[in-house]
Amino acid sequence: SNTMSKIAILDPGAQYGKLIDKTVRKLGVESQIVDLAASSEELADYAAYIVAGGGSSVHDADAPKYNAEIFSSGKPILGICYGLQLIVKELGGKVEKLDTREDGPIEISVEKSDSLLFEGTPAKQIVLMTHGDTVTELPQGFEMEATSDGLTA
Repeated sequence: SNTMSKIAILDPGAQYGKLIDKTVRKLGVESQIVDLAASSEELADYAAYIVAGGGSSVHDADAPKYNAEIFSSGKPILGICYGLQLIVKELGGKVEKLDTREDGPIEISVEKSDSLLFEGTPAKQIVLMTHGDTVTELPQGFEMEATSDGLTA
């Protein structure tokens, strides 16, 4: 099949990888769960990437291996939880372990009124969070779209 219209869900051991896959497919977009360390050849025909969440910290010595070439592929990348933290770390931002953890349903505030990501959703909404690390500095060129109690997951 032609994968150029497919999205690769790059899985670092995500408890929600299958849920992300199901949700993307419900939106009418073909997707496939692929190992986070998949080679550039394996990923070449995908139109975009979603880097899913997982239980590791990006600072762990045994953090999941990944293909850093995805960050210079020119293709759109959405990071969810661990995926966001990996993107931030790889592109020059800061991810730190703070005294605050977030676990379970958490209210987020959409900070950017013209956000494409949150278009058509409420300014305040409940999302599921499980993280001990927090983005404390965004990479150059990134914009904050939403926060939870002032934190960036």
